[in-house]
Amino acid sequence: MVNYSGLRKFFTLECLYHLSEPNAREADLRLRNKEPSLSQSVILTKHKSVRMAHIIWLRNDLRIIDHDIFHHLQDQPIIPLYIFDPREHASDAWGHSRLGKHRRRFLMEGLQALREELQSRGSDLCIRHGYPAEVIEQMHQHYTIEGIHVYGHDAYEERQQEEAVKKLGIPFHLYEADTLYHPADLPFPIEKMPFVFTDFRKKMEKQSEVRPFPPTPKQFVKPEIDLDWGDIPKVDYKIDSRSAFPFRGGTRAALDRLEHYFWETDQLAQYKNTRNGLLGTDYSSKFSPWLAQGAISARFIYHQVKKYESLRTKNQSTYWLIFELIWRDFFRFTAKSEGNRFFRIPREVKAMRIPAFELWKSGQTGEPFIDANMKELAATGFMSNRGRQNVGSYLVHQLNVPWYAGAAWFESQLIDYDVYSNWGNWTYVAGVGHDPRSRVFNISRQQSMYDPEGAYVEVWGK
Repeated sequence: MVNYSGLRKFFTLECLYHLSEPNAREADLRLRNKEPSLSQSVILTKHKSVRMAHIIWLRNDLRIIDHDIFHHLQDQPIIPLYIFDPREHASDAWGHSRLGKHRRRFLMEGLQALREELQSRGSDLCIRHGYPAEVIEQMHQHYTIEGIHVYGHDAYEERQQEEAVKKLGIPFHLYEADTLYHPADLPFPIEKMPFVFTDFRKKMEKQSEVRPFPPTPKQFVKPEIDLDWGDIPKVDYKIDSRSAFPFRGGTRAALDRLEHYFWETDQLAQYKNTRNGLLGTDYSSKFSPWLAQGAISARFIYHQVKKYESLRTKNQSTYWLIFELIWRDFFRFTAKSEGNRFFRIPREVKAMRIPAFELWKSGQTGEPFIDANMKELAATGFMSNRGRQNVGSYLVHQLNVPWYAGAAWFESQLIDYDVYSNWGNWTYVAGVGHDPRSRVFNISRQQSMYDPEGAYVEVWGK
């Protein structure tokens, strides 16, 4: 029996990856062969004063484990930088705050956890507020920025951020997508992306492999510059005692959850049978908020599943968790292939007050199962996958409210909001995206199947 208690204590190759050293070296070689070269002028000696730095621009990749950029720059002076872009924290067309209170709390916890991990390795996390291009330009006026390093995105707003920063003229290094399968390993040109998930999954499983990943750096180089690292905003938030997701943000919390779900309770071996549950913390893995935040990577989870299969058991449930990770890649690569067409929003969106939409949001439709799910979302920022399918179908097909209004509300409320999965799933439910079949749920039948005793409605229907 292997003791995995070390997962929580220290992020090292030996404790976390459970991969052989040859695999780690292979990952290192693969990454170095593909990464941009750095100016030789910034190679350090132990006695040289450092007055220049590379910026690691962080967005939804708030970790150092399985992070190609941190690995690549571990011997260079770095400024890990997180920017609160006002556009991401503004209101949408319906007046919803795009970053609602649930995800905001989780984000601040994730930032604090990352700051502590960086500080333990000799670095820190720089916090700024403003438009990224303006923030970085201002920093560059005070000291030399040797390069800007960031994971690329495939959504419009994120690409606009990148284009604005590129125009500064500072060496700009865009790293490949933070996905389960590396984009370079797709067995087809991105323009030939399969339209249906099943076709995509079969091609990937048959013709591609998930790469290993490099060791976590044990130490970073902090530039010798006069830098105000900034404060992480405080939030006043109390977790609802009924919540199915009573967890904190950050990598340490994600690793605790993985250790519990895999190694302490063997819940992974039951995942396929319990994943449609509604109450409690263990009916599903609950990894999605940390994946959306980037506190843990899909690739890391995949290799842990494989290790679990080799040490404990391999069955349909262990495969099904990987199956769900492939779904995330499907939406991400579809967005990469289609660009703005992925979102399928009409050019002229007129946000108007729709009474049925307001009742749906507040859990007052009169349909007990729907209302219970919507109240859970409002109170906790979380909802089961079964609940999301039902409330989405009900909004679109019973209430005849535009699907993109629901997608906007989910963006505001969900603690695990991910631009690709959220918009991809809503177009899927509405029948306007990939595999456009009718998905009208019989809500009464769904309730009788998944809440036959009414326990869920009893908890959240009040």
